[in-house]
Amino acid sequence: MVRRRLRRAVLLAVAGCLCLAAQGCSYIYWTNFDTGTIGRANLGGTGANQTFITGANSPSGVAVDGSHIYWTNFNGGSGTTIGRANLDGTDANQSFITGANGPVGVAVDGSHIYWTNYGSGTTIGRANLDGTGANQSFITGANGPVGVAVDGSHVYWANGSDSAIGRANLDGTGANQNFIGGANLPQGVAIDGGHVYWANIGAFTIGRANLDGSGVNQSFITAASKAGGVAVDSGHVYWTNFDTGTIGRANLDGSGVDQSFITGASSPYGLAVR
Repeated sequence: MVRRRLRRAVLLAVAGCLCLAAQGCSYIYWTNFDTGTIGRANLGGTGANQTFITGANSPSGVAVDGSHIYWTNFNGGSGTTIGRANLDGTDANQSFITGANGPVGVAVDGSHIYWTNYGSGTTIGRANLDGTGANQSFITGANGPVGVAVDGSHVYWANGSDSAIGRANLDGTGANQNFIGGANLPQGVAIDGGHVYWANIGAFTIGRANLDGSGVNQSFITAASKAGGVAVDSGHVYWTNFDTGTIGRANLDGSGVDQSFITGASSPYGLAVR
């Protein structure tokens, strides 16, 4: 009887592992700007590791796909590189892409990596997923671009100096630098199937609008502490509180705000969920 129970327990454990392997694990990632590290925690907020990846240089933006983690090395505005590591944090390459100009935000889709060149003041860069074909002027005419996000149709970015969210087609055409106006020093940008979200670092709020730019609410979530990054999944909105070293979280409708969902970060800025 004991042996049978033990065997059943082992089989259940193996089945659980196979299920996790098939579904993939869900994590939240953030950049610790002051300590040069990338943090990671379980999506429920447990198991926070503030030094999941080390050796970055004032890391700002962070993005994740099915194979890798990407981040920008801002380095006080003089940084030139995009870093990359495996999903388990190994094989970190701090110079995966070079030639950027004070990169801040980074985003990734099934074909390309995108980043904002804050140092140039006007451009969005793009490269192939393997780091080749880098074009530092993929989109031009921005005004202090910081955060960037991408979906199946468009690239979005925060024009920090214009207090606006810009948008262009995936091929870089049709750029509208004032797609959504009225923000307050917008930083991070995130997209889901129905909305655009951005962090208003100047107003301590998270803004939200419909994907077509209508229904703008600059105070969708309030009481953040210099929110820099923002991310979204099927159930929640997340943001970084740069001043308090915390990650905030709320329900998709803006309710249930928890400004200290994850604690112990060091000037967290960029944010990604996968």
